[in-house]
Amino acid sequence: MRALRLRHDPASFWAEYWKDVEVDPPRFVDLDIYPIHPTIDYLKRSDRILECGFGAGRVVRHLCNDGYTGVVGVEYDRGAARRVNAVQPCALSVGDIRSLAFRDATFDVSMAFGVLGGLRGHTAHALLELIRVTRPGGLVIVSLMLDNAARRLQKWMNRASPASRRHPLTFYAWMDSDRGWRSYLESFGLAVQERSYMVSRYNFYYWTPFLRKAGVPFDHARARVCDREFRLNVLGEALFRLSKRFAPAALAGAALYVCRR
Repeated sequence: MRALRLRHDPASFWAEYWKDVEVDPPRFVDLDIYPIHPTIDYLKRSDRILECGFGAGRVVRHLCNDGYTGVVGVEYDRGAARRVNAVQPCALSVGDIRSLAFRDATFDVSMAFGVLGGLRGHTAHALLELIRVTRPGGLVIVSLMLDNAARRLQKWMNRASPASRRHPLTFYAWMDSDRGWRSYLESFGLAVQERSYMVSRYNFYYWTPFLRKAGVPFDHARARVCDREFRLNVLGEALFRLSKRFAPAALAGAALYVCRR
């Protein structure tokens, strides 16, 4: 694993990111995008399902509204948990993935998307907690940041940005190659069943503004459940399609791993 360090203020960074998304829409529009894909293919409606770090709620809301009866969500941010709880009748609570308030082997499936890699000194502890609360033979589904061309571009753009120069280098997340993450997960006794690259228009939209379609209003909340909402111009769309087909590992924001406990 390598640490990705960026010049940024974490608190203001995430406040800016979430300012237009208080609660995600009730369902995914696109079922072939991260993180609902390929997760949904492994879930049964009768499963006991845990999501740690549900954020604005896009996964737990979709599952609850699609007839999955055993969904439980845990979120560290009290404000986020309160907002999703206000609109979604699910078993949602405030909690910490590093110390889950559930008995051993409580769930058939335990999930954490975009959470483990950001915990710095607690990634292993959090993964062990996910494993602990998952029954033997159940699934642990996680996403982890890849050390690839996309992250090197992000790092370069961050260092080159005049606005970022006033901030010190700060830990952002752990990253590794696909092989590195597979070995890491297997070292905890997990058997990787599937790996799926997170290839989205998101990277093109945020990191290369000149590839955005001009004059089109942007709905951030909808974009989190419908990738086409990241409206790109003709060149941007062509580059996205080419990268998705020919270089997904190089440009993926993360990889999602479905693991058997």
